[in-house]
Amino acid sequence: MESKAKVTGVEGNYADPQGERRPIRIVAPRVVLAAGGLETPAILFRSGLKSLHLGQHLFVHPTVALMGFYQTPIESWKGPPQTAVCDEFSNISEGYGYRIEAAPAHPGLLSVGIPWANARDHRREMQRIKSVAPSIVLTRDSNPGRVRFDKSGQPYFEYRLGSEEKKLIKHGMATVARIHHAAGADRIITLHTRRLVWERESGVSIDKFCREIASAPTSPNRLPLFSAHQLGTCRMGSDRASAVCDEHGAVFGLSGAYVADASLFPASSGVNPMITIMALALKVAKGMRH
Repeated sequence: MESKAKVTGVEGNYADPQGERRPIRIVAPRVVLAAGGLETPAILFRSGLKSLHLGQHLFVHPTVALMGFYQTPIESWKGPPQTAVCDEFSNISEGYGYRIEAAPAHPGLLSVGIPWANARDHRREMQRIKSVAPSIVLTRDSNPGRVRFDKSGQPYFEYRLGSEEKKLIKHGMATVARIHHAAGADRIITLHTRRLVWERESGVSIDKFCREIASAPTSPNRLPLFSAHQLGTCRMGSDRASAVCDEHGAVFGLSGAYVADASLFPASSGVNPMITIMALALKVAKGMRH
């Protein structure tokens, strides 16, 4: 809720134990939004905020995966979820690059991610997942997308890889392929719609496989992208002409409203944003006390 560009509280709906929608109204002089990089700008949009930067500057750390298959059972759905990270390539292009992580993968996620040609092929791939080691390539992106809003104010997003992101992703996929090859994998696959497959018994060199990766498409519906980090859609800055919020998380043009989540980021981070998000939230909270 807002009156004369000043926050007066929150209005919304919730589902009671019987599933019925119930209205709720909370009167408060200050409101903190922390709904994430996709939903926070949507809430501000539905609340009537006008800003040229609202929903813009969407960074997602575009992520791709490769699968290495081994003779030894791995069962990637058991144990600690992410036990290894490689940052050797995190700064290979003027501050930009990618990180490689060992990824957790439950059978349901693998069933969605691993490409297949028909029912028999899908069954065969699922029978192999006990011995699969998934690896992901998380890229620091410089080409932003944006969050847009439909007629009801619900968010949807637009995002495409830029040329630099494509180069980094292909470089990262080739690096992961070489890692699995050196570790003794019998089989390596990409998640392209028309998957690329390397098998040790085929006699094909890993160099040839990496060249195939370099020439494979990264266009929409050709290579699945994943994202766990949506950043920058209510970015902070020095003034309303360049940002949605100031350096304390206060929303320009809406007194009493604050943002305290990943949408504050002014650019894509070069590391996992979790600790930075926590630090920003703490900074916003401390600023609100004064």
